[in-house]
Amino acid sequence: MNRLLIFFGCVILIISCSKCKDPECTDSTNPDCPNYVKVVEDPCAGLLEANANFIIEEKLTSFGDPIWIETDTILKNKVVQFRSTYLGADEYKWYIGSQVYNTPNVSLLFESQWSGNDIPITLVVKKIPNIDCFPNDDGYDSITKSFYVSYSPTSPLPMDEDRTVQHAGLSGTYRLSNEFFPDSIDVLLGFCDNELGVQIILENLDGIGSMCQCDIENGSSLTLHRWAYREMKFGFSNGTSDAISTSFCKSLQGVIRRPMNGEAEFEIESNMWPYVNGPITTIWYKYKGRKLN
Repeated sequence: MNRLLIFFGCVILIISCSKCKDPECTDSTNPDCPNYVKVVEDPCAGLLEANANFIIEEKLTSFGDPIWIETDTILKNKVVQFRSTYLGADEYKWYIGSQVYNTPNVSLLFESQWSGNDIPITLVVKKIPNIDCFPNDDGYDSITKSFYVSYSPTSPLPMDEDRTVQHAGLSGTYRLSNEFFPDSIDVLLGFCDNELGVQIILENLDGIGSMCQCDIENGSSLTLHRWAYREMKFGFSNGTSDAISTSFCKSLQGVIRRPMNGEAEFEIESNMWPYVNGPITTIWYKYKGRKLN
């Protein structure tokens, strides 16, 4: 009988000890640890006070899905989007000239009559304030920003001998570098008009003096697809998506950017044949740098 009592006593002791918290446990997220702290979710997590900040963007594309480029300056005759970064408002009011708009985003065309002007844009947002999370929030915020409508692009008249197209945002000389060049190179970017469309001039893209010039009579090897003040895309003169040629200039397609941070970016692809329908050699010219003038 005594042995039976001793046996049951040991079993009870073992069961009791198995429920004890490990004195070595120090994980504050483990309920079995002596230092466990219950985490209470923050009811204000992810919530924001009323904020009227917005982004000004120029439309790069003229067809298909829109591509918007953040900017503080636009080309004339371009569509501009004003996009609120705050999506939790109960009311939006944009004050643009004499017009008032009540949507989170607004897109408008600014024609050449606005060239040379800074255009002020004001956004006012309102929402029911959450005083539990933000005791000082009154549910109201406003901000005013402006952007400049440039005179660019300026194109020559039909009788002009000089066919240069001026683009204040992109035309000029760039000092660029990448991992393959021990020293920086200077690349010239320009534009001309042969009355069939805007053509592109590129000099020294490969770092060894290549010259992609405008051919006024026959058309350039580089034809512009679309542009904004701070970005352009170009490709093969026949408009195909893949430029392949035995000529260096005709083999190029890509994008050139000069974003608001001041850093210029060139991402240009060359697809060359040694002969028509021969093996294709692909070379990427990826540079970063700055615009000198």
